[in-house]
Amino acid sequence: MTNKEALISLIDFTLPEGKITKALIDSDIDGDAIYSSADEKIIDLAMAGLLISYVSAKKITEGDWSIEMPSRADLIALIGFLYRKHGLKDPYAPAKPSVRAVKAW
Repeated sequence: MTNKEALISLIDFTLPEGKITKALIDSDIDGDAIYSSADEKIIDLAMAGLLISYVSAKKITEGDWSIEMPSRADLIALIGFLYRKHGLKDPYAPAKPSVRAVKAW
């Protein structure tokens, strides 16, 4: 299995070939290289990057090809899972308040 095939296998819906190739190039991944478990993180993050571009899309049309996208909430949850899985900050997580100073009354 190549890195490109590994990326495609993770996505449960069809995306344009050009978008997948661009995600691999943007992530500096050789799509023709043989996939190994050591590549899991870079493939997962390439998928997250690819999905981020579709968060606001409901339907994608390219020529005579068209697809309905999963819900925005589902995509955001999947992206967050992929980031947290590899110890990275979820880009869609709500900001948590932090205490900067304590006033003595």
